[in-house]
Amino acid sequence: CCCGSSCLGLVGNAEVVFLRAGITWQSLHKASCLMWARRIGVPPLWPSSIKVAILCFVILTFIVSFFQYLSDADVDYLDLRSPLASKIQCGRVPAECEDSLDPRACALASYNLGFVAVDMMKVLPESCPAAYGPAETCATVSLPLSMQQTDLAQLYTLDRMFNPFRGLAYIYLLFMALLTLSILLHDLTLLQEGYRPRILSFRGVQADLPNVWALACSMQFLWTMGKLKEQGRTFWMMAWPLWAAWRVVIFMFCIYPLYCGLWLFTGRCISFSRLLVFMSALLCVSSSLILVLAISVVESVERDNYAIFWNAPQFSAGCVCYCQYPLRSNTVSRVIMLALTVASGSFALAFRALKGLRRPNWANLFSILYSVPIEVFPIVWERHGEPVQFRKKGEPVQGEPAFDPFCLMDEQPESGRTSLALSPSDQRPLQKERWHPLADSREAEIGCCGIPGFPRARSFQDSFDCVSHAGCEEDGMSEDVPKEFSPDSPGRKPPKA
Repeated sequence: CCCGSSCLGLVGNAEVVFLRAGITWQSLHKASCLMWARRIGVPPLWPSSIKVAILCFVILTFIVSFFQYLSDADVDYLDLRSPLASKIQCGRVPAECEDSLDPRACALASYNLGFVAVDMMKVLPESCPAAYGPAETCATVSLPLSMQQTDLAQLYTLDRMFNPFRGLAYIYLLFMALLTLSILLHDLTLLQEGYRPRILSFRGVQADLPNVWALACSMQFLWTMGKLKEQGRTFWMMAWPLWAAWRVVIFMFCIYPLYCGLWLFTGRCISFSRLLVFMSALLCVSSSLILVLAISVVESVERDNYAIFWNAPQFSAGCVCYCQYPLRSNTVSRVIMLALTVASGSFALAFRALKGLRRPNWANLFSILYSVPIEVFPIVWERHGEPVQFRKKGEPVQGEPAFDPFCLMDEQPESGRTSLALSPSDQRPLQKERWHPLADSREAEIGCCGIPGFPRARSFQDSFDCVSHAGCEEDGMSEDVPKEFSPDSPGRKPPKA
């Protein structure tokens, strides 16, 4: 039986034993409550911090599993019944690898960099003096079963610039590792009330680094497209597809590396953590969709082929042979389903990040499955003017942000006749002290995706001036943006809780 959650029913002989011992369900429930972490002296927020760390570790295990599935692609992924060519190709490795115990491994290690395609002119520069006869083909060649447990079963690419499986595996590992790290930093910081304002929203990022924000807008041609839309919607709609593709490319190769570098090397690991969660999730979505499109197009036009190499010492010293095979159809469908799973999960994270990027006081924990604004905690409510059942006077019903905010609502005597009504209310005094110094606390015109309107700028310099108190066309945002807005600026202390 767990305090604050549903009890496990005991049936049969076990129930009889409890009743004969004089232990009622209510006394058992109270005894279990006394065993809860807070009851044994665990400091506040430790259970939530531990839960956040455990859930981030779970996310990391999924990332590692996905990485291993792509990077450890082997012969089992191939359709061995349909080789690209029936004839077995053979060649001799370079002279420095002929006397090696494993000439194939020596040559591939010297001229293959993991995810780069094999350069056959360097790996097998000469032909073997003898080769397989016409009876032996790529569909009938026999290799020992033990090869599947060695690097002999690894797949290599010959006709591409890089190995898609290994290349995408390392790309996913990098993006999703940054995503997990930013989630961990964000959630652990969000648990501490006094440090919550340090995590910036969109407006905070713009005010903290106006020149970087303006540069990112310039690279995306936001102002140019805005003027084009005002002049004529027809031309804007004609240019929109190319503009959208350009924004995806610029985001992946310019904007994300720029903000990632600022996040890592300028002491903004906490303040940019929510923005990095949002951007890393979008990058995982983009990469997954590109992978799905690439696989679908390649498989529909021309099946992708991978090579398997093995030593053939019976022909000559240093002789290595190989065959090329396409991917199995179920391998393609499995990779597409995995990519779509990553894309949907990453999109859900990006969508949740928008809450805190719109208004930081409505942010929520990313590692927790349910989405509840962090400022809801601690949960305090009473039953007929008295503490609720299983809680003492002055004790919050739920003080751990990583746990169920609705606990005990279904465990009261009248729970069968009650319901829950949610509605926004004015901030408490401590919350006003925490959030009102920020520009996000003011009313603003709501734009796309519920994001408060930014200062309207027409150029790089206008965007910089808007946040530097030079004035904007509308919104009045620049009037009360703090001059030293960055919570991570030297000498600035976190606000009092």
